[in-house]
Amino acid sequence: MAQKPYKHIIELKNEESKELKRLLRSGKTERRLAERARIILWAEEGLTVDETAKRLGCSGQTVLNWRRDFLARREEEGPIDALKDRPRAGRPRDFSPRADGASQSDSL
Repeated sequence: MAQKPYKHIIELKNEESKELKRLLRSGKTERRLAERARIILWAEEGLTVDETAKRLGCSGQTVLNWRRDFLARREEEGPIDALKDRPRAGRPRDFSPRADGASQSDSL
């Protein structure tokens, strides 16, 4: 079976590549942020969407989405911030302590 053509070709600047590799080496990096960094680094190495998805155990659409988002956001936000989640729409959940001191699970 023929490989799918590259949809979002990524060419990293030397400094961007160093930052992403540094992120992977850090022991305190969130797993999802590390996966996204791998998607970008492997894209630069020439791995296909299917091969990247197979290695990470995610869907090809996830790989395509992060490649596309990285290309759109990296100039404005930098390579690390381009891999972070954007704020979600809607009202944030309220986790403030209850006045009576009981937990919410006690009231169920």
